[in-house]
Order: sequence, then C-alpha cells, then structure tokens
Amino acid sequence: RDLFGVYFQGAYESSQKSGTANALVKFWRSVRGTMPWLPGWIEGRMPLPDLFLFVELCLRGVGQVFFQNNPLSGLLILIGLFVQSTRVATHGVIAVASGNLLAIFLRFEKGLILSGLFGYNSVLVGLALATFDAPEKHGGWYAPIPIMSVVFASFSSVLFVFMGKILVPYKSPPLTLPFNVATLVFLAASAQMARVDTGPVLVPTLPDYSSDGVDVTITARAFFAGTVRGIGQVYLANGIVPGLLIWAGIAVCSRISALAAFVGSAIGAAAALAVGVDSALVEQGMYGFNPSLTVTAMLMFYAPGPWSGVLGALAGITTVFGQQALATVLAPFGLPFMTLPFCVIALPFIILQGTTNVVIPVPLATMTIPEDHLKRVNTLKEGFGFLMGAIESTRKMRPSLVRKGPSNTQNRISSALLNVDIDDGGKDDRETSAFGCPCGQRREEEEQEGSVPDMDLFDALDEDSSGRLELHDFIACLRSSGYDADTEGLHFAAVVFSQLDLDGNGTLERCEFRAFCIVTRALRTIRHRIARFVDFVDADCNGTLDFEEIDSALDYLGEEPLSEDDHLSLARVMGMPDDADGFDDVELINFVTVAKIKALVAEHRALKD
Repeated sequence: RDLFGVYFQGAYESSQKSGTANALVKFWRSVRGTMPWLPGWIEGRMPLPDLFLFVELCLRGVGQVFFQNNPLSGLLILIGLFVQSTRVATHGVIAVASGNLLAIFLRFEKGLILSGLFGYNSVLVGLALATFDAPEKHGGWYAPIPIMSVVFASFSSVLFVFMGKILVPYKSPPLTLPFNVATLVFLAASAQMARVDTGPVLVPTLPDYSSDGVDVTITARAFFAGTVRGIGQVYLANGIVPGLLIWAGIAVCSRISALAAFVGSAIGAAAALAVGVDSALVEQGMYGFNPSLTVTAMLMFYAPGPWSGVLGALAGITTVFGQQALATVLAPFGLPFMTLPFCVIALPFIILQGTTNVVIPVPLATMTIPEDHLKRVNTLKEGFGFLMGAIESTRKMRPSLVRKGPSNTQNRISSALLNVDIDDGGKDDRETSAFGCPCGQRREEEEQEGSVPDMDLFDALDEDSSGRLELHDFIACLRSSGYDADTEGLHFAAVVFSQLDLDGNGTLERCEFRAFCIVTRALRTIRHRIARFVDFVDADCNGTLDFEEIDSALDYLGEEPLSEDDHLSLARVMGMPDDADGFDDVELINFVTVAKIKALVAEHRALKD
C-alpha cells in the first residue's frame, strides 16, 4: 500500500507543503523571506493589533532600503543604528513613522504601504538630516531637526508616488531618488532659513584635479573594515558593529542579498583604490555603500545567474565613477552625493530589461527575495521543458489519434502513453540496470543489488508461484488494499503496469516487476516536480491552468507566448475542445507524468532490442 499509494493521490501533493523538519529549521524558514504570515498572526494573537501592524510595516520600511521586505531584518538594522547613534536613529524612527502615516492618511495603495515601500525613503531622510546637523552620537539635539524630519519624510512619500508614476512604463521603482531629492531640497533651502541654524554639509570647494599627497596604500584589515562599513554607510552608519548588524539583518531575509551587499561594497572599495582614491575614505566605507546597493539591486531586479552577476559587477564598478562625478559636481555647493550615484547608475541597468535575453527580469509585482526568484525561474524552465516537449510530440501524432472532443481522464492518460514522446534528461543508473536485466537473472544477484523487498512483494503477489504477475491479479490486490473506489487511480496504475511489460506477453516477470517498483518510487518525485511548476503557473490557485497564465509565466522568463498552433496542440492532447481556454491542473500533471514514464520505458526497450 505504501509503495503503490502514489497512484491514488489523485491529483498531487502541492509543492507548498513542507516536509518534516526540526524546530530550529522550521523557525528559520518562518523568518526568512518576506514573512507573509506575520500580519495575520499579529491580528489574531496580539493586543492592539493596529499598533503592532503599524510597527511591523515601519520595520519593513527600514529593511526595504536594502530591498529586504522583512520586519526582523528591519529590527536588526534599527538596533545597529541605535548602537551607532541614539540621536540619529531616533530621527530615523520619527521619519519612517511620518512617511507611513501620510501614506495611510492619503490612502495610497495598500499593498505598497504594507510592504514598507513608503518607509525606506522616509527613514533615510530622518537619518540624513540628523547626521548632517551635528556630529554628536548621543547628544546635540536640536528641536527644528525632528520637525524637518517629519515634513521632508512626508514629502519623500509624495515624491515616491510621483516618481513611481513616471517610471511605470519602464517597470522600475524610483529607488532612493525621493530621499535624495527631499534631503537636497532641505539642505539647499536651509541657507535661507534664519531660524534654523544649519551650515553646509561640506565646505564648498572648486574641483581639484591634482593628485598630490593622496595616500592609496591600505592593509587587508582596513580593506575588510571598509567593506563592512560600506554596508552600514547606506544608513549613514560608519561603525563596524552597526555595519555587521545591518549585514546580519539583510542575511536574515536573503543570503544572496547579503552576499551581494558585501561583494558590492568590496567591488566599490577595490575599484576606488584601483583609480587612486584616498585610502582613508575607502576604510570609512565611503566608496562601498553606493556599489553595495547597486549590486544588491541587480540581483533583486534580475533573477540570480552568471549574467546578472556580470551585470551587477559592471554596474557596481560604474557606480564608483558616478559617485566621483557627482562629488565633483556638488562640491561647489557644499552638498553631499548621498545615494544619488546608486540611483543614476542602477536605473539605466534596470530599465534595459526586455532588451536582452541573457538576464531574466523580475516583475515588480512578484518580487520577494533572490532565492525565490531563482527557484521560480528554475521551476518554470523545467516545467516548460516538460510542457513544450509534450506539445511538440502532438505535432508528430497520427491525425486519427488526435481527438477533437472532450474525453475522460483515463482515455487521456492512455492516449498520452500511446502517442507522446519527450526526452528524459534524468536517467538513473539504477533504473537502467533494472530495466536492462534479463528475466532469468538469479536470486543471488538480486539480493546483491538490494532488491529483496521488491522480490518478496512479487512472491506475495504471485500466489501460484508461476514467476509471472498478471494485471488482473495486481489490480485485485490494489482493490483489496482499500483502493477499489478510485477507478482513475486503478487505471493509472494499470497503464504504468502495462508499459513495464517489456516483452509484451501481458504479464510482468521478476525483473520487469522490479523495474515497475523503481518507476513507482520515482513517480512521487516526478509528480512533485511537475506539481511545483503547476503551483507557480496557476496564479489564481483555482485548480485550472488557462493559456493566459501560461503566457504570463513565459513572459516572466522573457519568452514569447504560445502560438495558436501550440494552444490547439495542447488542447487536443489533453482531450479538450479546440476553443478551450485552459485545462485542469490534475490532468496536466497526469499527462506529463505518464509521458515521462513512457519515454523512459521506450528508451530501455530500444536498448533491449
């Protein structure tokens, strides 16, 4: 029953079901990624849920500076900011709350609010205004700055919507442009504020093109410290401990993003040293934070892969030159470049999506973490490999076997076995050995190959000790095991049984039965892989795949949608009318599963012949 029960799990086991795992593994899985379960948990378990939900979305906003939509990431980052400076961090908290409150009061898009997207520019505004106001870490409070943090953090939320609408045709968010614009507006306007005592962030100077007295030597320890500080400098924190806490916060959500942040900072530091930048600036992380953001963005907006890595490295190096150019342009005004270099360089690299097929862009609506993007791409590629192989095979069918009307699932499975050929790229040496064995192989050899449980089962089913197992005896055994009501499952098992009758004599001998057992064990994995593809493509989770969902998944991969001929071929092989809009998930899984089995059997029959 345990072995052959897979034929009766009807549909399939959803790929969303998790297997057994210990408590620590389950906890880690629950806190990584975007933690979508947390708002519901807060609403059902916490007192004052609205307050805690507001705190949760504010923490998401803190993490979103590094594209990490995770409140635990935001909390770790915020702790790092308080370690760096309680005064600056407090201004950041005031600012992120202000930006989110304005978004809520103006009823901006709820999904954006809950994802923290109205918080990340706001928190940077508060951090920047407090950092540029005074050098003290835990003192130096000045009343106008919290007020200005509220005003300009709110302004950054308005800018986020404004710039977002402009960039909609280009499928790109405004990144940290709202923060840069809002902060620069305040810093420039402060020169005209008699009641607000501020000065230039930098001493205004004209560009100096001489390179005299620049020390470009640096130790490995200082380089590593500069790389870590570069991650922290994104939040205007230049301490080692804050930098490590911020990096840990990123890693909680996504290890790929954490790696990208570190590599990006290191690339920026190395590129700056290569062109002759003062090593003291590199050690302080001043040439790491913009490239860190850029590389992280490349692996967020494009599915991780070799070419997205190359694109990220190129963008990171270019960001260093962009930073130097902007520093030169802004120096006469005494204004900082902040994260403008990241925005100026990253945006062109993001907007080029769709013009090349060597990288796969991630749609904004489906963006979570790079690990999810990579898994989704691999699953879709594998699934479409199955699907397109099945479609191609229908074009080779004899016309008389292509049905043009609806049919039951049993006939569809039988037709698939008769007519579909798709390549199998995952042969297993053990399966080859089992399929290729001669029927007269001795019991001793079977014992050496570890197949005694299968042979014991064969002996139990072979009641007359004829050395052959007939189909009706096998089906009778399944019925007696409690599967008598599942006619579809019985037929499915019968079809696979018949396909393993390699000599076509209507029975399974010992080695054929052993091959049958191997295929049956592999069936669970095969079905799971196909089911995982179906889970991703069936966007509305209604148990039916329509062609619009399939085309949307192809678009995700940067591929052309299915042609009308493909629609027709797939509808016919599934036994659907020519004008069908889609088909049942279970039928697709059964069709491709049996087709894979048939391909494997056909291959080994060829070897045997």
